Amino acid sequence: GTFHEYVRPTEGADGDGAARPLSTFCTNLTGITQEQVDSASPLAEVVSRFLQWVASCGLTEALADGSALLIAHGGWDLGDQLPIEAARKQLALPAWLGSRTYSDLKVLFALEYSGASSTSLRGMLQALGLEPEGRAHSGIDDCRNLARVVEWLISRGADLG
Repeated sequence: GTFHEYVRPTEGADGDGAARPLSTFCTNLTGITQEQVDSASPLAEVVSRFLQWVASCGLTEALADGSALLIAHGGWDLGDQLPIEAARKQLALPAWLGSRTYSDLKVLFALEYSGASSTSLRGMLQALGLEPEGRAHSGIDDCRNLARVVEWLISRGADLG
């Protein structure tokens, strides 16, 4: 299964409580529209639904005991931004979704593919002779392409932990 939701910002850059509109740059880069953001739920609701989805997949215990793990492309999203934002909003996250509890695909790929000149998503796909699928910088399409890299790592018997 797939989990895919947008999060509606609840604060603006100036802290006035009103979210600023998406920039044209952001929409052009990601394909995310203002309408999608406006109709999305706040972070707490999306995290709650994500945790319910993880449970429906039977993964909560495996993530908690370390027999399953999250994989991220770099450390910023799961290692920095989510824990900081959750703490700021007093949103409790399970330990397995906290900072530094994931494997970094950039590191895993560099360890397994010594000839790689780049650990960007495009660079990893190129090194493997794979064409990108979908729209670059679309979160869901990027995740699907990253999963293709993870499948390659698994096929080589790489240690993902």
